[in-house]
Amino acid sequence: MSQTERDLNALEYIRKYFGVPAKMGMIVKYDGKTGHITGATGEYLKIKMDGERKSFCYHASWKIEYL
Repeated sequence: MSQTERDLNALEYIRKYFGVPAKMGMIVKYDGKTGHITGATGEYLKIKMDGERKSFCYHASWKIEYL
């Protein structure tokens, strides 16, 4: 299974378990900063914040605003 397939499976789990609309490439806001979802692992979204060079993990239901 490729990394992309694992990310898509994790995003599907996050959508079902937390009832959020998380999708690859979706714009989100965390603590007043915007970024986009680049993947997922377990209960965490990989988000690349605007102006950052790489993605970091954020819990799918903690302070995330789905735009």
